Amino acid sequence: MAKARHFDVDIDIAKRLPGRVSGDEVRLRSALENMVDNAVKFTERGGIGFAVSSAALGSGRVRLTFAVTDSGMGIAAADPKRLFRPFAQASEEVVRRYGGVGLGLVLVKRIAKAMGGDLVVASKPGRGSTFRLTVVVRSAASAVRRRVTGSNPLVGLRLLSVEDNPYGRIVQSAVLRELATP
Repeated sequence: MAKARHFDVDIDIAKRLPGRVSGDEVRLRSALENMVDNAVKFTERGGIGFAVSSAALGSGRVRLTFAVTDSGMGIAAADPKRLFRPFAQASEEVVRRYGGVGLGLVLVKRIAKAMGGDLVVASKPGRGSTFRLTVVVRSAASAVRRRVTGSNPLVGLRLLSVEDNPYGRIVQSAVLRELATP
């Protein structure tokens, strides 16, 4: 969809991310897909961004922060709180124009809370929004490491990826290309 609309996708992956972490991969993936889908859905021109960073918390815990930014219509100052209530959306116009039932961000916030983090939004009407998801995971530094050749551990890695969501495929491909770049 991003390619069909001809807007930019900006990926910013911090250079110092933990090699492996342990957490609820299925729910985290679902939360990120929802955030990216929303960014694409509400952006008609301009672009979307995806950024990830981490911070060590001690005792083998790591805070991962994911930010999804769009240049879409933005959200009025009074509306962000509504986004986190079940079956509520920013406005009736949004429901008519974009559809949805108003559960996606509610579930993302619940996933974030269950994983020791949160979901917050910063937005300006007419300029876009940034949704910031934080989760706490465990460092898996002791996990079995595969043999690494050269400076990039992804060189020579074979990966099978199955993604039925067209937006997810675009973002996934961009993230993997970024990770594979030395």
